Amino acid sequence: MTGRVFFAAMLAWLPLRGIHGQLDSAAIIRTVWGAATLPVKRVTWLWTPVSSFSPELRAALVRAGVPASERRPAGDDTVVFQFTRWRPDSAGVIVQLVSDWTEVIGSGARRCRVGSGNTEQFLVRQGEGALLVERIGPIIHGDKICAPLR
Repeated sequence: MTGRVFFAAMLAWLPLRGIHGQLDSAAIIRTVWGAATLPVKRVTWLWTPVSSFSPELRAALVRAGVPASERRPAGDDTVVFQFTRWRPDSAGVIVQLVSDWTEVIGSGARRCRVGSGNTEQFLVRQGEGALLVERIGPIIHGDKICAPLR
C-alpha cells in the first residue's frame, strides 16, 4: 500500500508489527500528541476524519484524554492538529503532524483574522518499556495574511 491508503489502513486500530515488538496506533498517536501539544498554550483538538480514523481508534483516543473530533473544529484561538503521513521504517514509525490556528487582532472596524500553521515530523520508537518520541527535521511554519472581518 502507498500514500493515503496506507495511512488510513495504519490508523484502523491495527497493531504495527516488526517495529521492535508490537506498537498500536493509539499508543503512537498519544505519544506524539503529548510531545506536540506540551508547549501549546491554546485550546487544542485532534481532527480525526472518518476516512482515516476508525470509530474504535477515535474512542480509544478520547478515553486516553486526547480531544479527538471527526469534524474539523473551528474557532479562533483553537489549534487544530491532523496526522497527514504515517510511515513505518526500520527505526520505528515516522508521522507527520500538521497544525493550524486563527486569531482575531485589532479593534473596531480594523479587526482582522490572521492564521498560522506548522508541519512537523516525529519518529516514534520502542524504548526500554516505553514509547520514545523525537521531533525530526525542521518545523515548517506558515502564516496567512490578516483578512478583514465581514
